Amino acid sequence: MIGNDIVDLSIARQESNWTREGFLSKIYTIDEVNAITTTLDPETMVWIFWTMKESAYKIWHRDYRRRCYNPKYFECKLHEVTATSCTGTVSFGDSKCDSLTTIDSDFILSICSTKDMALTALHVKQTGSKRNVDERNGILRDNTGIPYFESPELAGELVSITHHGRFCSYLSTVKLR
Repeated sequence: MIGNDIVDLSIARQESNWTREGFLSKIYTIDEVNAITTTLDPETMVWIFWTMKESAYKIWHRDYRRRCYNPKYFECKLHEVTATSCTGTVSFGDSKCDSLTTIDSDFILSICSTKDMALTALHVKQTGSKRNVDERNGILRDNTGIPYFESPELAGELVSITHHGRFCSYLSTVKLR
């Protein structure tokens, strides 16, 4: 299973006040709050954890086909962090997935996959327009909002889509056009 999430940092700065009282404790576990409040760049850490949680949620949603809002259920652990990327894991229930996050001055993008799928085998495509990529690749959504390929030749292949502000990113098990 796969999932991805992107945050346009300029939009996030306009629309989200993550420093308001109670925000961090509502969304993040104690360990995550500690990591956010002790880092030199807390804003970036907020969005790293957010995108990791959302990416893992897409995996959970694909498995269970229902929606829920329980961000603390998705517990993030970071392994390696650099100025431009980080690796980690997200645990939820009895499941765990690996994550890879790209840190850019304009966006934060996380991709997640379960153990049966190597992150390095996945294809990432970033674009400004979701509609054109959907049309070129025959991507539809089922009644729960999960994207899939219309073509019978691609049955069983996975795709995940994220968009926020100026950015759209696709994650798939096949190369997109």
